[in-house]
Amino acid sequence: MPKKLTDFCGLVATSTGGFRIGDGFRREYSREDGYRRLFVGGRTQYAHRAIYEAFRGPVPAGCFVHHVNGDPRDNRLVNLKVMTPGAHVRYHAKLRRRKENAES
Repeated sequence: MPKKLTDFCGLVATSTGGFRIGDGFRREYSREDGYRRLFVGGRTQYAHRAIYEAFRGPVPAGCFVHHVNGDPRDNRLVNLKVMTPGAHVRYHAKLRRRKENAES
């Protein structure tokens, strides 16, 4: 079931990673690295964070919303999880080591 993003002028998020406009103006763009950002009512936010918060509630201070499958364009709710900064750093360091080992 879609959830209204109360801070975003009628923008409605879906658990499949999409957005619909209620009342209000919306713009969105994808950065070169694939992350989508939303501009609504003079505010900006990453799409994945907005979707997570719409369905799961606020992200704890200092934590990250992580894309489980590593694809920043995939903002489905099932692909988003909250990680502490330490866990996020360890996870990406482990991925880097795997990649380096595979290349050698």
